[in-house]
Amino acid sequence: MVKKHNPFGVRGLLVLSLLLASSCYLFRYEAVMETHLTLMEQYSTKLQYMADNGLEVSGPDWVEFEYPGERAEEFVRIVSPSFADQESLSAFARSLELYQLLVASPEILRGANAPQKVADLRVALLEAIRVNRELLAREN
Repeated sequence: MVKKHNPFGVRGLLVLSLLLASSCYLFRYEAVMETHLTLMEQYSTKLQYMADNGLEVSGPDWVEFEYPGERAEEFVRIVSPSFADQESLSAFARSLELYQLLVASPEILRGANAPQKVADLRVALLEAIRVNRELLAREN
């Protein structure tokens, strides 16, 4: 006897797994946001170290710095329908915006004023992250 493949079952499982994956964000909003904030903080520290020490990154390797921002954008897209009224989400969008300015181009690491350029953006980013964490703590 030949068993027929049930495409609805496969599609159903796919839809269910996508819903479960996105609900993970919804149930762990605070923890996932904190992870993104920590990554942005750590990568800004790495950029500051590189700028202070005259280190540069080639274009293809710059993806390492862009990736955390891309994942954070995905997080915002997924949680926005459920958490649009949360101040922490608006603050997170501001933190993300500053991070993306910092990692917009590897050119930020070039030139004599690279340490100051990175530092200026980093100070603004760290302040935005601090405010973001305060709002997140107040909401939860």
